[in-house]
Amino acid sequence: MASENICQKLNNKFTRFALWSDTKVRQRTLTDVPTRPWIVFKYCIYLHACSSLLAIALGIACFCYSVQNSFPYTEVNCSDGTDVFVPIANLMTAIVGVVAFKQGHLAWNAFLHFLFVLTMIFYNTFAFCDTILMTNRWVIRSYSPRTDANWPQKFAWIDSSIAAIMLLNLTLCGIMTFIHLVYHRDACGWQRQRERALIINAGRNSTLLSAGI
Repeated sequence: MASENICQKLNNKFTRFALWSDTKVRQRTLTDVPTRPWIVFKYCIYLHACSSLLAIALGIACFCYSVQNSFPYTEVNCSDGTDVFVPIANLMTAIVGVVAFKQGHLAWNAFLHFLFVLTMIFYNTFAFCDTILMTNRWVIRSYSPRTDANWPQKFAWIDSSIAAIMLLNLTLCGIMTFIHLVYHRDACGWQRQRERALIINAGRNSTLLSAGI
């Protein structure tokens, strides 16, 4: 009986939390975003999808290429999985973003995209730092290569290209998070002020029309 009561209480708390969170999320949608930030948001989503696909292709190519040519060294370039896993996570975020953008009137899609891009800021930061450190290691090895082909120099160029794309993804996620916070979720209250101003202006116009002015 005691365990049933505890489960019932937990279930009631989760139900109240679910209803509360649903109410909060449904208060705003992407249709609340003004025109200019909306255009920026649209291009950021599509660019994020394209850069993620490119990063996945480069990450897979980097690993396959490095497995064949890293044998003179104790480390295989792009072998820690960061160059593939993080771009895949970025692509999943971009797909969620495209769905949220196409269905801007649905609140939960936009909110999920907001959570995704917020998470990807940390993922992309970690992946960018990891790739930069890996690039630095290969640059150091390129000064004294063990073969005439100087594979470390080539690995460094590949890693720096991947790092540049990850930095681009990090920047895009930062921009989209800003738009979500400021315009979508209205963290600064700017949208509420704008809505109140529109309501006041509409009231004044209706008063003037009714007065025949």
